[in-house]
Amino acid sequence: MSKFKFYNQIPTLVEADILGSLIEKFLDPSVNLGPKPVLDADGKVKLPGLDNHAMGTIFEELIRRFNEENNEEAGEHFTPATL
Repeated sequence: MSKFKFYNQIPTLVEADILGSLIEKFLDPSVNLGPKPVLDADGKVKLPGLDNHAMGTIFEELIRRFNEENNEEAGEHFTPATL
């Protein structure tokens, strides 16, 4: 959390009255943003974990959406894949 300077964004989220909604989304039991799968009572995979590629895709999508809202030029959010 500290690397992303999330704590600096808290006042903005409070002012916009969306901090609670954001926290609810992170706590939603139907979402797994971790690398390990969530298992049900029988030990079967209920929610698969996310690998690095999936997290990178989510990251790119978030950047794209926020840049569109700020009227950024197409492709300004592009970050090339590392090999």
